[in-house]
Amino acid sequence: MAHTSPSLRPNPTTKDSVCWLPHPSGMFTVQSACNTIRKRYPAQPWHKIVWGGNTVPRWSFILWLAVLQILGTKDRLRSWGLQLDGICSLGQW
Repeated sequence: MAHTSPSLRPNPTTKDSVCWLPHPSGMFTVQSACNTIRKRYPAQPWHKIVWGGNTVPRWSFILWLAVLQILGTKDRLRSWGLQLDGICSLGQW
């Protein structure tokens, strides 16, 4: 059985410390942890409109889906093969 190198053994004369490498100061923050694990995307020009200050979260979410063109509209549902009428849900136009 190999022995542990002296450089890896604990030194009782020095104080242990923890260093969080993803942050420049070595201090752990929730923000630095989130930035480490999440994928970064470029800012979109519409983000302030969708996620602006005094918006209702439900409406922001629906607008976000519409901007990404993934809102379940009749056109999109028809493209999946569902049989739907072509009449606008808001009335005759």
